[in-house]
Amino acid sequence: DRTINIELLKILGNIYSDRGDKLTTIKFYEQTLELEKSVIKTFKTRSNLSDFYSHAGRYEKAYSYLSRANEMFEKYPSALFERIYLRSLFNFQSNIGDYISAIDTLARVESNEELSNNVPLLFAHWVALCEVYYRVDDKIMSKQALNMLKNNELKDIEFYKLLYEFCENFY
Repeated sequence: DRTINIELLKILGNIYSDRGDKLTTIKFYEQTLELEKSVIKTFKTRSNLSDFYSHAGRYEKAYSYLSRANEMFEKYPSALFERIYLRSLFNFQSNIGDYISAIDTLARVESNEELSNNVPLLFAHWVALCEVYYRVDDKIMSKQALNMLKNNELKDIEFYKLLYEFCENFY
């Protein structure tokens, strides 16, 4: 069955991703694109492939998948597609060292209504802001993002405590 094959390929891709083998991960995810018929799953897979290629340092391929994801976002505009696309765009910009553009992308993410209603997404957003401001040596803005993490309602959950401590150790 096609759906089972797609899910198995993604599971295998995720296993290799967890092991740090991005190129094998990419191979499995690219195979899913040949089988996938769902618009949203194709969009998410293209965004994921952009992230995988970007993390592997293969920026032209990353940009190619990012561009195709953007075309789909423009054809099917939605808050969900926007959030996924902007996350991949941010990852790409950060990985190529374009931190100023990454900050601008995060500002666009802030205007996404879905973000403001999703506390875990908001927490992840502040972590990304903290890191990118630190990379451009803007300690004041980085500390402001860190304060937003500190005052977040998730601050007492163990996983989020670890993320906060990670950001706090930048200083």
